[in-house]
Amino acid sequence: MKNRNTKIHLDCVQSLGKLPISLSRMGIDMASFSGHKIHALKGFGLLYIKSGVRVAPLILGGGQQRGMRSGTQSPYLASAFALALEKALDNIDANLSKMTELRDQFASDLKALGAEILSPSDALPYVLNVSFPSFQSETMLHCLEEKEIFVSTVSACSSKTKKVSYVLTEMGIRREIASNAVRFSFSRFNTKEELDQTITSIKEIYERYKV
Repeated sequence: MKNRNTKIHLDCVQSLGKLPISLSRMGIDMASFSGHKIHALKGFGLLYIKSGVRVAPLILGGGQQRGMRSGTQSPYLASAFALALEKALDNIDANLSKMTELRDQFASDLKALGAEILSPSDALPYVLNVSFPSFQSETMLHCLEEKEIFVSTVSACSSKTKKVSYVLTEMGIRREIASNAVRFSFSRFNTKEELDQTITSIKEIYERYKV
């Protein structure tokens, strides 16, 4: 139950094309989506607003997009998003099953190297948060970067801060573990061979630093 005056917005950026979504059944008022998360071009997204919900526009001017966001729309970005969405929704269940299997094996291989898996066991398989107790997160990031394996230490929206992720600490993860967290992001295009090569690269990094 929710207060009838409360509007609920859902950030679906990481779910689109990866998890079946039914906006009508979820009982939400608004939801946002981003094109680059499904391999569309950057700079295009969608905002779902339930019929009857009124939202004040952030950009005023010509009244485009039903007065919600003034400015000329890009048909190229819109077409790219539509095509990427169509492809992302194809075989969504099969892709989810495939990536769950790959993620589970990758996590098992990482644990065998002494890494600590921070992601919950029931999390979507497209993101895996890992802590390497023997390495600062920035060190591991740059070592993998040298091998053309690109990971992140924080979310893109908080990359300007140096603080430990409050999300991880609120999950009960100790600060010294959370401070060494590295995030691996996957897509349906990743293969077992790529993940195996990543494990090999991490072993080489361990050898290099005598871990």
